[in-house]
Amino acid sequence: MLDHYSASDTNETSLNDGVSCITPNPNITTSEEYITPLMAVSSIGDIYTARILIEYNADINLRDIDKENALDIAESNGNERIINLLKSLCVLRAACL
Repeated sequence: MLDHYSASDTNETSLNDGVSCITPNPNITTSEEYITPLMAVSSIGDIYTARILIEYNADINLRDIDKENALDIAESNGNERIINLLKSLCVLRAACL
């Protein structure tokens, strides 16, 4: 399992008509601490944005430089709604290793 990885800002895909579509990458990290957007919103308890990031395949298992994932960060900040959301995904996806 990777603790973190570098990701480009976007993913480019082509539609059937040949038009390129650029979609945001929810797993982009900061260069120094490997903080993902999901980790950032987990720290402040932004459940709405967390759900959107997860819908766009944010990886709940990525870890920052301190070896913490989004669930660890939510727990250390007492953000119960994020904790419940991430724990339910851990069960559904057999994730959160």
